[in-house]
Amino acid sequence: MNRVYSEEDDTHISARNVYQLPSLAKYRLSLGADRTIALNDITRIYRRRYLLQRTALEIFLQDGRNFFFDFGSKTERNAVLRRILQLPLKNFNSIKLYSSKVSKVLQRTGITERWKNREISNFEYLMELNTISGRTYNDLNQYHIFPWIIQDWDSDVLDLSNPLTYRDLTKPIGALNPERLESILQRYNSLSKDSEVKPFHYGSHYSNAGIVISYLLRLGNTSSFTFIIWELFPKT
Repeated sequence: MNRVYSEEDDTHISARNVYQLPSLAKYRLSLGADRTIALNDITRIYRRRYLLQRTALEIFLQDGRNFFFDFGSKTERNAVLRRILQLPLKNFNSIKLYSSKVSKVLQRTGITERWKNREISNFEYLMELNTISGRTYNDLNQYHIFPWIIQDWDSDVLDLSNPLTYRDLTKPIGALNPERLESILQRYNSLSKDSEVKPFHYGSHYSNAGIVISYLLRLGNTSSFTFIIWELFPKT
């Protein structure tokens, strides 16, 4: 675990915690640095990425809570995982989700069949897909996302049986607008002529820390992310 705050160094921010500002780190530290998780409460463990590195684990409990741990290296992460799996985990999922591919997890959990049979809602299904694919509320760069499928913003009542209600799902969102698509293709073609820069269509991901923070700050003052505004724009 990486140090993000100490009494001796009030301004320390670890390189792996670049999105954690001092006031937010201190606030989190005040909630309690040491926590205990009962083995019988653990139901699932997933290997996770952090800052694009495969160095983290996410542990899910029976009461719905989950905890995200970054160990700084893949070797240390795997060592901790092996040690946990040697412990008597009474309610741990025997499917071994911690090491399975997404396609295998979907097949073994039967989540898609449950959705098709209307045993779970669209929301529950999409949330589970996000979790299985590696997205988490505990990392701003891998926050949960939902598909944009509607293009009719003018009708008072949506006709879900009308194909024109839905956007063209054969194209990414960035390609729906012809003018924007043209500029994207022009940039890609210009970069392909430069041997020093690998061509790309999009310069940033549709979900990143900056976008997520902007969204969370608008949920209300109860969010702990309000501390970020205090840090960036202190009152004068």
